[in-house]
Amino acid sequence: MTGVPLCGPLQPIAHLVARHRQAFGAQIRLAIQEGVASGPLREYLTRLVEHGMIRDVETLGVGWLPILACEACGTDGSRTLPIAAAWQLIRLAVKLLDDVEDGAQGALAALSTTINAAAALYSVAHVTLDTARRTGLKSSQIRRIADLFHHALLAAAAGQHLDLEARVTAGVLSPDEWLAIAAAKSGALLRWAVVAGTLAAGARRGVIAALGEFGLCLGILLQLADDFTDCWRSGAEGDLAAGHLTLPVCYAFWVAADDEAARLERLLQARRQGASSAAGELEQMLIDMGAQAYLLTVALAQRAQALAALDRATSELGENVQLLLKPLIDCVFPAFRGLGV
Repeated sequence: MTGVPLCGPLQPIAHLVARHRQAFGAQIRLAIQEGVASGPLREYLTRLVEHGMIRDVETLGVGWLPILACEACGTDGSRTLPIAAAWQLIRLAVKLLDDVEDGAQGALAALSTTINAAAALYSVAHVTLDTARRTGLKSSQIRRIADLFHHALLAAAAGQHLDLEARVTAGVLSPDEWLAIAAAKSGALLRWAVVAGTLAAGARRGVIAALGEFGLCLGILLQLADDFTDCWRSGAEGDLAAGHLTLPVCYAFWVAADDEAARLERLLQARRQGASSAAGELEQMLIDMGAQAYLLTVALAQRAQALAALDRATSELGENVQLLLKPLIDCVFPAFRGLGV
């Protein structure tokens, strides 16, 4: 739902990553140790965390959002370390469930174990939020952050349900429906990660709203980048190969004449059945129908909205907002190279 780390540390925020990196990784380990009783489950989750999330904190990416948002509000990001750890655990849980839902071979081989691990990570994340009192957060702040946390998870689950329902019924989503699902699946979670950082910093309501909008747009941008990669830069296991309804495919069906829709469906069915020979024809057809250009137009609109949200926060907080958060937008756009960006 939230994609991979966006990029390596960029000046002038490399010092921030270096300052918090060790404590960030330690906080994630502590969350598992304190939240899960000693035994096989703790050992399994520890291996998952060490393989993914600990290495993830070595580079700047969306996993840093609570810390970056807090620092952008002028407060030491160490206040958000438990929140950031919970956020990383949620990202790992989401990835595990995504792998199951997308039919990833490794996840399906141990289906029950994967689902159980994801459920455990959700619970550990909730428990970890409560430990933020150690970093000086008030009980009222923690309650507000936890409440928004659960609402974001429910929004993401609702979006994922709509996505899965469309797959089961072989329905075709409109571009607007795709965007609504992306906003729920990815945007709601990234918005929470940013808002949690602003709440920890005690930011004003206008700042919280502006940076929350930035997080929402960033989540949608990541989904757009994922869809571009799946359609034109993925390997054999991408969403296009699986026949999933990426935005380019939704757009193509939306504008297709009857004969084009029939041809598009034939090519998608061939890809679902593993016919690699259909890949090039399908990708070119999407380009010819304007799907690439449409995806770029939507991405640029989301980027503009995210930048406008940062501008509103900057008017209250100063240039620190741009220095710490704008690089996350900029790092999405290498995915769109070749489209004129």
